[in-house]
Amino acid sequence: MYSSHSRACLSTTRRQLSTVTKGGMSISNYFQTVKSLADTLAAIGHPLPDTEIVSYLLGGLDSSYDPIVTSIQTREDPMELEDIFGHLLNFELHLQQHTQVVEATISSANVATRTDYSRGPHGKTQYSNRASSYSGSRGRGRGRGGRHGSPGGRGHEEGSSARHA
Repeated sequence: MYSSHSRACLSTTRRQLSTVTKGGMSISNYFQTVKSLADTLAAIGHPLPDTEIVSYLLGGLDSSYDPIVTSIQTREDPMELEDIFGHLLNFELHLQQHTQVVEATISSANVATRTDYSRGPHGKTQYSNRASSYSGSRGRGRGRGGRHGSPGGRGHEEGSSARHA
């Protein structure tokens, strides 16, 4: 009875180890998940060498971790599991800081292209959307302010045409 349960647990745990990915987890949670699965295997009499645990751990990381994965895998002397965890934590912090800088830069760029505040001829603040092709007028003609400061633009032109006709 114990033997069949042990085999099922072994099979299930190995499958979980081979399919676990970091996904949205923090490195701490991901490391704990992999370590817990490895501990489960050890508890049922099938301990994994650290090199195999490292393979599972690094294999579940996404491509943003490629630089640190390559660095760890190409070392001549293997690193201890806890040292790898420390390096992964530092790299995660680096990625988070880089992401925040990029997001802040993009956010600043978006604000700069969206709104332009300037003073008009009468000291009033004018707002324009430089990123848009909308010019504020409603079609042809000169829009608000038209000829000689009249509010109708085209209406004034038509009126002046009528006077000259």
